[in-house]
Amino acid sequence: MDHADQIARLCLQQYNSFGKGGAKPRIRQDGRYEWTVLAGIVLSVQSEWHCIALATGVKALPFSHLSKHGDLLHDSHAEVLARRAARHWLLQRLLDENDDLISSHLKGIPRIFVRNDNRFGLIEDAHLHLYCSTLPCGDLSSSLIADEKHDNEAPSPTVLRGRTMSSSTQTHIRTKPGRPDAEPSISMSCSDKIAHWTLMGIQGALLYGIIGKVSLQSYVIGNQAFPDQADALEKCQKMLRRKCGNGPIPQIAFATLPFLHSRESVQEDLLNHKPDACVSGPSDERDLVPSANSLVWCLGAKPQGIVEGHRQGAALRRSAGEPLRQSSRSTFCKLDWFRFVCDAKKRLDMQLTPNATYSECKEAITEYRNHKDLLRGLSGINSLDRPAYQQQSINAFLGQQSFPSPSLIDSEAPFAGWLVSSHSLEQFNHNGHEIVQ
Repeated sequence: MDHADQIARLCLQQYNSFGKGGAKPRIRQDGRYEWTVLAGIVLSVQSEWHCIALATGVKALPFSHLSKHGDLLHDSHAEVLARRAARHWLLQRLLDENDDLISSHLKGIPRIFVRNDNRFGLIEDAHLHLYCSTLPCGDLSSSLIADEKHDNEAPSPTVLRGRTMSSSTQTHIRTKPGRPDAEPSISMSCSDKIAHWTLMGIQGALLYGIIGKVSLQSYVIGNQAFPDQADALEKCQKMLRRKCGNGPIPQIAFATLPFLHSRESVQEDLLNHKPDACVSGPSDERDLVPSANSLVWCLGAKPQGIVEGHRQGAALRRSAGEPLRQSSRSTFCKLDWFRFVCDAKKRLDMQLTPNATYSECKEAITEYRNHKDLLRGLSGINSLDRPAYQQQSINAFLGQQSFPSPSLIDSEAPFAGWLVSSHSLEQFNHNGHEIVQ
C-alpha cells in the first residue's frame, strides 16, 4: 500500500508534537524504562490527509473495577482509545458542518458529510485509516502469528484468556493479556475488536443512528522486525479473514518508520545504556516495563492523560450514587459520550428518547443491534433472557460457575462467546445515575 508510511508519519508527528512528560513513557526513579503502544486514525479526503485521533496505552481494568456510572474507561489499549477519540471527532465535525452549510472547508479540512434520508453519512471520497505501532494483542499479535499453524477456518465459542495457546484448529476469540496472577479483564483483545469494527464499523451503536456505518479502509502496522515481512503480512490477512469471513477487510500494510516509545525502541535504548539490563523473565525483575498511563487526543482538543480509567492526576472519589466529577472523567468515557450524543441529537433535530438509559438508547438502534447479535450468535436468545446469559458467561470466564449451554447460541457465528460488560453496568442515565430496573 503506497500510503503506509504517510499514515504512520502523520501519527508519529502528532505524538511528537505533544512534548515530553505527562502520560508519555519515562524512566522511573528505580531506573526502569517504560514503553507503550501508539495508535492513530487518519482521515483521507480529496487527496488530503489529516490525523484526527491518537492514543497510547496497554492497560485494561479488571472486572471488579468496572463502574456502573459509565465514568471510567474500561479498556485503555491504544487502538480502543484511538477509536473512541475518532468517533468523538466525527460527531463534533458533523455538528460543525451542520452549523455552517456554506463553507467548502472547515478548519482546513474539506466537508466530509452528506445528508442521507433520515440521517447523515460520509461522502464517498472520505476514508479512515487505522495505524498501530505494533501488531494488536490477540490472534494478530507477533507471538501468535509466528506460531500460526492451523488452516481450519471454523470458529469456536470458547473465549481464551490473553496469550493462552490452544491445541485446537479452530479460530478463537480472546480477552486482553495480563499477568497470570492478576485478576482478568473481560475486555476482548484488540485483534478481535479490530475484526469486529471491520464488520460493524468503528462508530458504535449510538453514532450509527446518526451517521450509519463508518468503515476502515486500511490498517497500517508499525515497523516490525520480521524475518519474512511478506509472510507475516499474509498471515495477518489470513487471521483477519478467518474472523471476518467473506466480507471486505481493510488493506493491511507495514510501515517502515519506528515509534520512539515502542517496546523494541525502548529496549534498544535501555541496552545501550545498561548492557546487562533484564528485559525478559519475571515482570517484577525486569528493567523494561509497560507504562501504566495512556494518552488520548482528537483533533481540535488537548491531549488527556489517563490512568486506571480516569484522568491522570484526578481524584478517584464519588459521592454515594454519583459518578466521578467531570474534571476527573475522560471526555471519551461512556457517560460523557452518551451525553455528547444526546446533546448532538437535539442540535440536529433528531429523535431523542427522554429519560432513557445508556443501554436503552443502544438497544433502540435495532438495525445495528440485530447485526451485532447475528455476529455474536445471540439472535436466538430472547432479549429479556440475554442479560442473564451474558452475566453467566462472565461468571464462567472468571471461574465462578460453569459456562452456559453452547446450544443457546450459534456457535458458528464469528464472534460467538464474546464477553460484554454486565447489563447492570450500562443502566445509567444522562446524569450518570444508576437506574434500577
